[in-house]
Amino acid sequence: MQLSDPILDIIKTDESLEFISLKEAINLLATKTKSTTFGVATYLLNQKVHSVLHGYYRSIDYEIHISSYPSYKGCGWVGENYAFQWLQYITENEKHLKKFRVSNADKYNNGCEEALWKRVDFFNLECIKNFYLSEEKEWNVLFKKQQYIWDGNYLSTQLSDNSHPLDIDENQYLSCSFSIENANYPEKRWMDESFKQIKSYPLFFKHKTFSPHEAACLMAGYNPIETQWDHRNVNWLKDNSKYEEASNFIYSVVKTDLFEEHSRGESFITSENLKALLTESGHFIDGFNDQDFANTSNENLAENTQLKKTIANLELDVVIEQVTVKELNAEIEKLKTELLEKEQKIKELASSPQKDDTDLMSLIFDESATERYAPDLVLSIKLWEHIYITNPKSDSHTNKAAIWLKDNAGYEVSKKSGSASKIREITTPFISWGTLRDKNYKK
Repeated sequence: MQLSDPILDIIKTDESLEFISLKEAINLLATKTKSTTFGVATYLLNQKVHSVLHGYYRSIDYEIHISSYPSYKGCGWVGENYAFQWLQYITENEKHLKKFRVSNADKYNNGCEEALWKRVDFFNLECIKNFYLSEEKEWNVLFKKQQYIWDGNYLSTQLSDNSHPLDIDENQYLSCSFSIENANYPEKRWMDESFKQIKSYPLFFKHKTFSPHEAACLMAGYNPIETQWDHRNVNWLKDNSKYEEASNFIYSVVKTDLFEEHSRGESFITSENLKALLTESGHFIDGFNDQDFANTSNENLAENTQLKKTIANLELDVVIEQVTVKELNAEIEKLKTELLEKEQKIKELASSPQKDDTDLMSLIFDESATERYAPDLVLSIKLWEHIYITNPKSDSHTNKAAIWLKDNAGYEVSKKSGSASKIREITTPFISWGTLRDKNYKK
């Protein structure tokens, strides 16, 4: 399970303000032109967007650094052009696939998220302006806190401009009974307190299908159009916990059969299924599912039963995830403690004085130290290493010792009581000692 890191999300907010990722750019163009990701990637390559814009990336410390810039000769670039790499990857691998957006499940999703351009520079390109993705009047309000269209000032203005408030354009509002005292909406509400008598709801209440964002807005009391950019900002979510709570609930349902997948990879839920979901979970919204949502046919009763099971399973999944997260946190803390202990031991070993003693074997083999050099001891050690470590052939100890001593020592090997015989005897393993040898070598 991959755990999210809210503190890193705070750092990422600059992407929605100053930078635009390759993923966002592709998805914007694909949605606007109703084109595939392959088509958009091909268009960006054809227009050489990657060559004329400075490329950026997020380093290991999460700071954004420049990775490439246009060549002074007017063609190509200097540096590592990550946008070109991923655009080329998409054109090579997505040609025969009808994909209309870069999704989190794509292999190249992370790469497209990490390849960045300056947002202003991207929208100022002539090849991008042609799609009217961001007009100047929209740009001034796109990335700053927006006033909700349903707040008090807006509705008060509507009141002052209309002598008959109930004659509001029915294409924009739906007249219906509404008790605002029972509404559990956050600080920015659909209605101003001074406007309680005008009982209207947003038009999107009558949508036949709802996206996850629209469903979350419905539950939390926000306008999906006004929050289409804000809801991706972690700072905005921090100040609007009602939306975040509703969004978490909705996305926990996206993986179930209640949500269907559009041909473009987007998820949606029908109005009837959303009403049933909210009703079964005890969440009632005036003007949407405030009336009894009864299932009369056997088919609807079966669907309602399945919905109850789905909700129960979701609640169980939430409990399991909470337990899993708790266990993971405990394991992380345990590993952190062990790591700190090991690091401390490493520091202690690094700071402890190293022994200056010369290796024992080096002392034994040092011929220059005539006051202690014992040649038979040296030959015995070398002979034993040759017979039993370096060249352990199947033969008797006596034969193997005689051959080695003949080649490496000046002693007469045939003498039974000579130095060669003594060295051969010293290197004989205990298991091969004869009956006449004293075997009390231990104290």
